[in-house]
Amino acid sequence: MIIVRFTSGLGNQMFQYNFYRLLKDHYGDIPVKADLTWFYANDDHHGYELQRIFGTHKDSPFFIEEASKGELLRVTGLIPNLCQPSDMVTGRAKGGKASVDENRVRQENGSGRFSRRTSGCFEKFRRYPNRILREFTQKKREPYVIDQLRDGLHKADELHETDSLHKGCGLYEKGDIHKECGLYETGGLHNADGLNNTDDLHNVDELNNTDGLHKFSKNNSGNNAVSDGSGDLLFDKVMNLDTSKDWYIKGFWIEESYILGREDFLHDHFRFPDIREEDNLRLSEQIRSCDSVSIHVRRGDYLSDVYKDSFISLGREYYEKAVSFFKEKYPDPVFFIFSDDPAFVEREFDWLKNKVIVSGNDGEKAFRDMQLMSLCRSNIIANSTFSQWGALLNENEGHITVYPSAYLKDKDSEVKRLPGWVRM
Repeated sequence: MIIVRFTSGLGNQMFQYNFYRLLKDHYGDIPVKADLTWFYANDDHHGYELQRIFGTHKDSPFFIEEASKGELLRVTGLIPNLCQPSDMVTGRAKGGKASVDENRVRQENGSGRFSRRTSGCFEKFRRYPNRILREFTQKKREPYVIDQLRDGLHKADELHETDSLHKGCGLYEKGDIHKECGLYETGGLHNADGLNNTDDLHNVDELNNTDGLHKFSKNNSGNNAVSDGSGDLLFDKVMNLDTSKDWYIKGFWIEESYILGREDFLHDHFRFPDIREEDNLRLSEQIRSCDSVSIHVRRGDYLSDVYKDSFISLGREYYEKAVSFFKEKYPDPVFFIFSDDPAFVEREFDWLKNKVIVSGNDGEKAFRDMQLMSLCRSNIIANSTFSQWGALLNENEGHITVYPSAYLKDKDSEVKRLPGWVRM
């Protein structure tokens, strides 16, 4: 069995879903399931959103099979959080896949039985018996735990020093006192949950095309073995697991190697609900009627004490350069600006005349901003997985995505091979 952990906000959840389904498709008859228990005690960025947004579309093949609590105990060797909150919507039906109608009922009524307070209290309580269990399970289970932050970024002598960097980025956190965060945004225009500096895991500068990107052979378990052609050991590792063992995998998996060649799959599984709000309907019509270019300005939590030393709040120079690029491409572009700080945009983008500042999609409607971005003819994204998905789901012919070379204060972004992606 392979269990993939889901965490953080909407943007990261979508990358984790793609990774989960990649493994599920690749390993065939081997059970690949999802661990959603992180959300029992963490509702940042509106909590677990995938089911609510993508799981109720009548034509969508979206589906997540959750690991049972017994399976989590067996695979991790630790007691999971047993108290799913009543306001958390999941799509698991007893005995199999939930129908669309069942998922709609769950969306209205929730899937769990406990209050958020109870779930949070149990999360704290389980740390104590798990400290004891860890003494007996860590040595046995650790070889079969893949942590992208730890295994993908740090030298061997640094692997055991990462606990102080983040909360929960390893199965065996010291006392579970750290919080799992994902550095690449995590859920939209609102709050990043993280610190997962994985943008340069793949040495893509030397790859100029995607021909033969995934090379197949047979591994010793009889499954198709895959290499992404970049020599990245972590990609090779997760695609060539010894399936006679149980594996627990955590990370964010935002790198291009995990999505190249899967664009049709992504469009098929991530189908937004129909727009019904009057303001958003008017915006969608306006976006479709012109040479629209979305601009995402992410501030908020990037300026907070938690993230200010890691994240870059992109400056005027990047946006001016990107705007100039599109003014040369389109005769009369209209720029639709999405931000968690509209007052800042109004003030700081006074140099941009032909613009529309989008606001009002807050709370559970925040995903509408991603949806509207995907409708624009082209996109200027921030160092954020939220706007990255707005661009990835753009189905306009010949669309162009401008993305920043600067992602973090100490690391630049991955060089993309996707058609139409321009790094600035």
